[in-house]
Parts: sequence; C-alpha cells; structure tokens
Amino acid sequence: MELQEKSNTFKNLNSILFTGEIDSSKVAEKFDTAQILVLYSQYETQSVVMLEGLARGLVVVAPRVGGIPEHLEGRGILFDEDSDDAFEMAVRQAITEVN
Repeated sequence: MELQEKSNTFKNLNSILFTGEIDSSKVAEKFDTAQILVLYSQYETQSVVMLEGLARGLVVVAPRVGGIPEHLEGRGILFDEDSDDAFEMAVRQAITEVN
C-alpha cells in the first residue's frame, strides 16, 4: 500500500500534508504550520531537515538509518525502516503526543 493511501487509516486528523521536495524558501513556512515531521527515507547520513524540525520543536518520526539514530535518540520517535507496522506505530505515537 502506498504511503498516501495508508494515511487515510489515521482517524481524527485535521490534515496530513505530503510535500515531497520543497523549495528552500518555503521550508520555514511549512515548519511553522506543522506539529509532526515524518521522514520516510531508506537512506540518510545526517538529515538536515530532521535537525531543523527538532530545532523548531516538532515531534520527529524517522527511520533507524544512517546518522539519524545518533541525533534523534531520546528526542524523537525512531522506527525500523523495513517494517510498515513499526512505521505506523511510530506515527500513531507522534499523533498521540501532539493531541
């Protein structure tokens, strides 16, 4: 199931925005309206987007890949990148934290 299709299973949400790539001049604007930042990448070295999300106080959900665990451990929600169930549980945990 595609990620966007799967997001329809999350009840009681005002909105989930799938941005894809964003022009750098618009990133701050998107962060200002967000509560949760979800990274769904199979490969990251050090995610600048994740660090920006943390700096802005967002709840960050990200996979255990590359340098992400080193920077996110204890400050966000990590999931195993090869498990759709773990990803879904991590997103649900983030939603619970912001509600």
